[in-house]
Amino acid sequence: MKNVHQRKRAKIVLQTSLGLKVFKGKPKGPVGVLKFSGLLEPIWEAAGQDDPYADLWLLRIYEALRKARSQLLSIETEHRKLLKQDGLEMDIFFNTEAIRISLVFKIPYAFMAAYVLADFDRVVRLCVSLNHFGLLPEKELSTVLRQAARIARQGLSSPLQWQSTGVTRKDITKNNSKAKRAKELLGEINDKVLSKEIAPPFAPKPSMSFATTTQNEGSKAIEPLKQARS
Repeated sequence: MKNVHQRKRAKIVLQTSLGLKVFKGKPKGPVGVLKFSGLLEPIWEAAGQDDPYADLWLLRIYEALRKARSQLLSIETEHRKLLKQDGLEMDIFFNTEAIRISLVFKIPYAFMAAYVLADFDRVVRLCVSLNHFGLLPEKELSTVLRQAARIARQGLSSPLQWQSTGVTRKDITKNNSKAKRAKELLGEINDKVLSKEIAPPFAPKPSMSFATTTQNEGSKAIEPLKQARS
């Protein structure tokens, strides 16, 4: 059984054209899920190299995505109440030609971005249905859809301000040129993030090069103790 690997699959089902637009994004415009995933990769890699700023950005991305989902849920909850009309049963529309897209991501936050998009797509379906049922006027529909799209895109744009510096916690302790450049580009690092008292909920395992360096430094520290005992 050791050689058996479970195949992990995930797909997002998009039922609206607006949802598909947010998924794709634009090369020089709003960040879509695919671009979000690409922006995330160097941050994830830097976190594996013990870059505290990368940890800080992962925390910010996590909170931005959670905030987006919470706000979209509030919009959905508020408008779903309109479906409750005495003597009537109404369901939101379902697209029989919905687009199913496989999600092949290595990083948990990329899946979280897909959850934001799924929430947005559901809000669009709900509001378009309410408009069809005569419960949400055209002007209000446009306003709600713009608001929901802005919320989703704000969450997806959370990695944009990241800049790679190659800094590590060791550099910051030494306050060397890398640490000073990182501070200039990205600002002051939170002490609790630096000490790992606060850490992102999902983080990469330390990279092989960083782990090897740490192990070698530990061996150098232990060697004098062995000599002292002999």
